Amino acid sequence: MINPAWDFRLEETKRYLINNSLTVKVGDAVIPLTSASTANIVTNASVAGSTQPLLGVVVGFSGANGEVVGQGQNPSLTPNQYTTLSTNTTGTLAAGTGGVYAVIIPFKKADEVFIIDVNATLGTTSGSNMPNVYFNLLSGSANTLDETSVKVYSDASAPYQVYSLGPVQGQTTQIYGFISRTVYNV
Repeated sequence: MINPAWDFRLEETKRYLINNSLTVKVGDAVIPLTSASTANIVTNASVAGSTQPLLGVVVGFSGANGEVVGQGQNPSLTPNQYTTLSTNTTGTLAAGTGGVYAVIIPFKKADEVFIIDVNATLGTTSGSNMPNVYFNLLSGSANTLDETSVKVYSDASAPYQVYSLGPVQGQTTQIYGFISRTVYNV
């Protein structure tokens, strides 16, 4: 899960229509769909082969006019999540046929720090427990880093999606990090 390390203000959030037939969780990173005609529609950041920039992290759900949908249709799930209908992009909340938006905190500046889950114990791959390294999201996950993807800043394939400031104190599978400047959508 990706969580802001500090509080944020509601006016700092943005809303994007969620793609059809998609499960989105609070704490997921999202990306835009690739077509220009679907620029305001988002999907999970874990879509295979996507070169789209990361837009932000989901903090809740709303309708087209800002109606609160809440933290998902089943808040007993952890993390809270919402599964859209196959008509979400064309339907309406009032008709019960769709129109559900992801409320996100945009990745907009390099000093925006997040607490991000890692899929394995830090240090399993050499250097993953150190600050100033890069990670990618785990394949198939929109909210967890791949511990084996760690790269140092001087590696030719760096930067990856997340720049690590180091482990969260007392945690073995969480880091403080921010989204790499080369992959977020300004």
